[in-house]
Amino acid sequence: MNYEILETLNSIGYEGKLLDENVFSEAISEGFENEDFRNLIIWITNEISLLGKLDEKITHDSDISNFKIELSGFLKELQCSYEALSNDSNINNRMQTIESRYLLIEFLIGELMTLKMLSVTQVSKDKGNVITIHESSTAAALKDIAITLNLGKPPENISPDALFNKISTKLDETLKVIPNSEKRIGNALFTPKKPLNNAQWIQLEKIQAALEEEYNMRRKVLMTRLDVTIQSFKWSEKIKGKEKFINERYMNKSQVLDKLAKGGQRTDIPSLLAARDKLAIIEKTSSANVRKNTKSKLQRHIIGKVPDRGGRTLELQRPPPEMPSWQKRQPGSDNRGGGRGGGGGNKRGNFNQNRGNFNQQSGGFPPQQYQQKAPYNPSNQQSFDDNYESHNSGNFNNRGQGSRVQGGWNQRGGGRGRR
Repeated sequence: MNYEILETLNSIGYEGKLLDENVFSEAISEGFENEDFRNLIIWITNEISLLGKLDEKITHDSDISNFKIELSGFLKELQCSYEALSNDSNINNRMQTIESRYLLIEFLIGELMTLKMLSVTQVSKDKGNVITIHESSTAAALKDIAITLNLGKPPENISPDALFNKISTKLDETLKVIPNSEKRIGNALFTPKKPLNNAQWIQLEKIQAALEEEYNMRRKVLMTRLDVTIQSFKWSEKIKGKEKFINERYMNKSQVLDKLAKGGQRTDIPSLLAARDKLAIIEKTSSANVRKNTKSKLQRHIIGKVPDRGGRTLELQRPPPEMPSWQKRQPGSDNRGGGRGGGGGNKRGNFNQNRGNFNQQSGGFPPQQYQQKAPYNPSNQQSFDDNYESHNSGNFNNRGQGSRVQGGWNQRGGGRGRR
């Protein structure tokens, strides 16, 4: 809380002793008996009276009772609604706790910031009908060009085309006098193929405003991270007693960084037109020109070899297949290949046995019996019938020992063929 209050006091223009965090904490603890605390309240109330045109003012009085009476009247004129600041009938008993004093400081700071914002946005009645002209960045750039080229003040009725033609002519005359002017000045960075029309210039200005706003947002994020980092360092036991030194160093640096809130004249449209192609050359962070400003003793510490943490997508393996949530994992079995009709891996012996019976069946049909062709006679018919019956009673009956069905071979016992 102290850091936020000190940051706000610095932003509203306070330059007293209480910008030191240790001094501020001590003043809050002691309360109105601390002279620096009373001086802070006097400074804030005087600023509020000046901007808000109030009648009540607080004077430098060493008597604490008189000081509280003047402060109570000032809070009443501000219509303060906090009961902790005005609930006790005895003035001397008011704001005796640290929380109430924090509340008093925050209330006065809030009132002062509100009046400062209103003073900027509202038009003062004392100015009457006086019109204040704010000079744009483009007008300021044209003014600088006219002064540099000794053009003098251009007439008020001059057109933009005539003004730029006059500037271009004067610039060409000046460059002819300067030796090696092309190498010294260089080429323009922004070189559109065709001159931009009015709509394109408006669009370009919108793009520039969007980029500047994004830069400002990124800067705020980085500054917030920096504030959090500085606060985290203060939690260490080794930093005890060094808070004042850290706050002074950090406040000086933060004031410089606050000036870089936006690019301003360095990132506007005239700066874009004046930019040279040398800005597109980006030096490596390891170059000598850059390293001379970024060297640090901490960077000389070399970290040893660390194990590979992985995480490369090309080296990842597919996860194993998972069982569906609606089905339990089946236990393993040696009987594989079973299908409809029964049978499994243990039936392979029957398959080989059936193959033997099948071969035996094939042996019962000698090829020469089908290839012989003889004339028909009754004796040959009788011989053929004997051979046929002999074949059926032997080999064909042996074929009935087994038959193949889908899923395996089933052994059929004692089957007899038809005659």
